[in-house]
This record gives sequence, structure tokens and C-alpha cells, in this order.
Amino acid sequence: MGYFVNQYGKDLKVSSFTLILTLLSIISLGSLLNYYVAMKFGIINDGFVLTNKGPIVFIITSMILLLFKKNEERLKRSDIILSISDASFGIYLIHPFLLKITFSLLSRYELNIVLNMLLSFLVVFISSLIIIRIMKRIKYIRAVC
Repeated sequence: MGYFVNQYGKDLKVSSFTLILTLLSIISLGSLLNYYVAMKFGIINDGFVLTNKGPIVFIITSMILLLFKKNEERLKRSDIILSISDASFGIYLIHPFLLKITFSLLSRYELNIVLNMLLSFLVVFISSLIIIRIMKRIKYIRAVC
């Protein structure tokens, strides 16, 4: 999909406003449905509606890529974004382990589910980034992450 967006993204006749509105609608609806299922049926699953393996996440990701492609001239280069993108594969590889640890630690507290998700995201993302940045300093690990 990335290749298609890179080659033909600017030629697609869809406005950035439409993309943003559609993205916000899909994400909001999916999040609300996840929340509803958790509250109504007690099913607390990481992404019951917005599952990582589902077509909705593929569509969301494709739309985000398209949005960036359509607006690439307006976006300035950022050292923070470059640093995160440089570590993205390593973050992808290590985040499941950190999620498991974070969920077990946060489950000890009776937090609101939204607060729990927000804290989980922040802790896992920041700790993944820090671990990968440290690992990239090791010569033989650098090639993997």
C-alpha cells in the first residue's frame, strides 16, 4: 500500500479535510465500540473492534499515509520524527513484551479504562523508544533494530 500511495497519492481526488474527517470518524467509532463492548459485556481485549489484524486498521493506516503524501510539501522535517522513524522497526519488535509487563503492572490499580489505555500507550512507547535508542549504540544489535 505504501508503494501505491507514494506513486499515485497526489493524483487521487480526495481532499485532506475529507481524509481527516473520515479518519476521526472511523477511529472514534471504533474506540467507542471497544469501550461499549468492555463496559457492557466485560470483554476487555486489546482492540476488540479496532483489532491490529483487521481491515479497519489497514484502512486507517492507508489513509494516514495518503494524508502525509498529499501534504508532504507543507510538512517540515523534524528531528524528533526522524528519531522515532529510525527506531520504528525496533519499537515494533519490542512493544509486545513491554505491553505485557505494563498491563500486569497497571492491572494492580483500578484505573478508568481510558486512563489505563493512555498510560499503557505512553509507558510502552517511551520505554520502547529509550530501549531501542540504547540498543542502537551496540554494534552487533544496531543492524537488527
